[in-house]
Amino acid sequence: MARLPRSKKVIVVSGDVTADWNIARLIKGKDSGGAWNASDTTRVCFQAGGAAMLGNVIEALTSKLDTNDDIRYGVHRIHLSEDKISHRDNRYHHSYSMWAVYPQDKKSEAQKSVWRVQEFLGLDIADQYDAESAYQSDPKDPGKANLVVIDDAALGFRDKPEIWPKSIKTPANCDWIIMKMASPVAQGPLWDHIMESCGDRTIALMTVNDLRRSETHISRVLSWEKTAQDLFWELLHNPVINGLSRCKHVIVSLGTSGAMLLSPVLPKNKKDFKWECTLYYDPRFSESTWERDYPGGMIGYMTCLTAAIVRQLLIDNNKPDLDMAIQTGIHAMRCLHIHGFGAQSPGGPLNQPDFPIAAVLDATFSDQQPLSVAVVRNPLPLRETPLPEAESEYWTILDDISSSSGGKLSLGDRARVIVEQGHDAGLKDLPLGQFGALSTVDRNEIESFRSIQALMAEYYARPKGKPLNIAVFGPPGSGKSFGVKQVAKSIPGAAIQDCTFNLSQFNSPQDLNDALHQVRDIALSGKMPLVFWDEFDTKFEGQNNGWLRYFLAPMQDGQFQDGQITHHIGNAIFVFAGGTCATFEEFDKYVDREAIDALEEPKKTEVKVFKEVKGPDFVSRLQGFVNIMGPNQLNGVIPGGDKHFAIRRAIVLRNLIQSNAPCLFEDTSGKGKLHIDSGVLRAFLYVSKYKHGVRSMEAIINMSSLTGRSSFERSSLPPEAQLNLHVNGREFLSLVQQPDLNDPVLLNKLAEANHKVYTVALKGKPGAPAAAGLPYSALSTHLKQQNIDSVRDIPNKLSKIGHIMISARSGDPLYTFPGPYLEMLSEMEHERYLAAKVEAGWKYGPKRSDKNKTNPCLKPWRKLSDKELNELPPKIAAAIKNEDLPEDEKEKDREIIRAIPGLLSMAGYTIVDMNKE
Repeated sequence: MARLPRSKKVIVVSGDVTADWNIARLIKGKDSGGAWNASDTTRVCFQAGGAAMLGNVIEALTSKLDTNDDIRYGVHRIHLSEDKISHRDNRYHHSYSMWAVYPQDKKSEAQKSVWRVQEFLGLDIADQYDAESAYQSDPKDPGKANLVVIDDAALGFRDKPEIWPKSIKTPANCDWIIMKMASPVAQGPLWDHIMESCGDRTIALMTVNDLRRSETHISRVLSWEKTAQDLFWELLHNPVINGLSRCKHVIVSLGTSGAMLLSPVLPKNKKDFKWECTLYYDPRFSESTWERDYPGGMIGYMTCLTAAIVRQLLIDNNKPDLDMAIQTGIHAMRCLHIHGFGAQSPGGPLNQPDFPIAAVLDATFSDQQPLSVAVVRNPLPLRETPLPEAESEYWTILDDISSSSGGKLSLGDRARVIVEQGHDAGLKDLPLGQFGALSTVDRNEIESFRSIQALMAEYYARPKGKPLNIAVFGPPGSGKSFGVKQVAKSIPGAAIQDCTFNLSQFNSPQDLNDALHQVRDIALSGKMPLVFWDEFDTKFEGQNNGWLRYFLAPMQDGQFQDGQITHHIGNAIFVFAGGTCATFEEFDKYVDREAIDALEEPKKTEVKVFKEVKGPDFVSRLQGFVNIMGPNQLNGVIPGGDKHFAIRRAIVLRNLIQSNAPCLFEDTSGKGKLHIDSGVLRAFLYVSKYKHGVRSMEAIINMSSLTGRSSFERSSLPPEAQLNLHVNGREFLSLVQQPDLNDPVLLNKLAEANHKVYTVALKGKPGAPAAAGLPYSALSTHLKQQNIDSVRDIPNKLSKIGHIMISARSGDPLYTFPGPYLEMLSEMEHERYLAAKVEAGWKYGPKRSDKNKTNPCLKPWRKLSDKELNELPPKIAAAIKNEDLPEDEKEKDREIIRAIPGLLSMAGYTIVDMNKE
């Protein structure tokens, strides 16, 4: 039987070409002194660059793909070889880089040396464009192509239609276009032509730094969330670059640590058009930090990413897997950096640096996925009404991961895993801010710490001869000094010496002068003083913030007066640690200078006093501030509420136990699984307040009887009276003794009792659902889950009204909820019920129908105002009927609440009103 001819896919690669000259230095004599030395070894090596290099890589890629009997590939590309060009040929752009031999990484003991870039020396721009010599991709331009790849480096190709491939001049002649662009992006005749003719088949590809050079405001290394939302906004709304949104897809490289994909989503009705933005990120690294363990620079990252996208387009022309393309592209970029431009043996003959095409393509074909993925929330969506605070636009990957389905850990479960199993297990997929020994996953803290880290690094690199002034705020015991010291230590190569002065212990301005002399001595020794002015906002000379006026000259001019002599402090980092205010916003009472007259008199007086003590002048001299969150919940400080306090506590708690009681770990050096009673862990994570912050957490550990123990048991804890020094002892112990509502036996027992309450409430009533007459064992899985959810919500309900569960003792009367509490909890139970039914697909209907999932009880507790209705989740608002819930239906919810004390007594617990304690 005759063999059918193979179909052919045509790929055209064109764009700006460079002649890359790699200046490779192998040996530099130690005693050359800058003079000529015959033992020094250097070689200049040629390599085709730009579109020519990209063409070489894509041609090699198609050779690896060319194993399918049904398809063959034809690549039309630019050829550039050393025998046809010299560095003096002004028809070409010449790129120059200095290359050196570096250890492959900083960690391995058996070091391998590879070629990496020591310095990018720059470009020698061509004087003229010779289309026949420089840009001729093929003597026979195919005119049609399945894929056109353009390397637009803004070196002239975009402005010369006569040298563009024929296949992009006629829209119908190509299926896909990949536009790899450099700054300025989305500009020029080539861009305009492609957008007018085939934008819906174009994938735009660029680096985030090229976008930053294009009149955009995109944050750098603050947090993955911040960078992603900045990019999202700029791509959609900035008129300089929003033309990119006309493409089918936009891919922005964030270096070896991440990327972002912007794609249109067009539902079936074709009306609710929107953009979907996906972030690919390495949780353990921020932008451009992965390569720090691999010294030296590298060129060719975008070539790797482009090759990975080409591969996916050739695999599936209709629905290319861009997720996999980005993942394997980043993996290939990392492999490129690790391998460098080839190995170099110490003392061996000089090997020419050369782009490692084989290693890059092996990585591209490996299907490795090194990055985590998050869908970016639109920072400026079009909304008819604002979101309620509970659904704030303040977006965190932590919230998304912890609230999503698919087996992901909830915030509570994640906190538990962090303590018991460690960061690797509990913080998986979460962006981690690592500053020396300090770890945090809180977006607020990550952004604050990284901002002052950048300030310190910039100041250390370019000191100004006067102090850098930073303020740090947080509740007592939040770890203000520890956090800032760790940030300072995380600055590469910084020689910093810290010292601390507590202003509450100073008696006169001379004490401050003596301290400044000590700071000056450190600066004169050649080190950078990191000076903590602790409790700088303490009272002095009868005034709150009385010390502020004495810091104005040292902060502004870098000098102080001691007697008749003016002394210069020199370079120093001043850190003002607040002792009375939890946040900068609380400290700066003069922020709103236009609204002072409108304030109430007590507040107006407070602001005037702040002005008298030079508070505004002090604030004007600060270059940065950071709010340390600490272990306590800080509602009112964070948009949407402080939901992550348990995660912060978990990270701190594991670290404290590692330091103070390593015997509790599987590996007694303080690693591996931690053995801790579930109730003890629950109390540490959820007690309402630590009176002295982290110090209280550590004190409770040290007060516990842990010597010789292999597990942190309930019996190890100190008595209630001792706990009261650092927490509410009764509350802490009640959390320890709470029933384990994750125990399936206990949970089912309480859920069955909950169902009995429901059946009794509906017994004999007309229209009662069939389930009201069934035993618990006969209920559907969905109805059993409703009872389970109701029981699991009991601790949440109690906490809302300041009540706790404690172990019942003989003779304890059964608790009865007072009227206001009963109404509040009954309404909460009804809201929980509504949300559960709507989530299961039910909606309001005048008659109950299990088949149609309609229920006449799907009404709010009371008729809602338009504002309240708009604040409901849209899914619930659409499913309910906005009318008062009938009184008989309210009574069902009240019966469920009245039954809670009895349910808990079955498990041996009673309820205590902490509001009366």
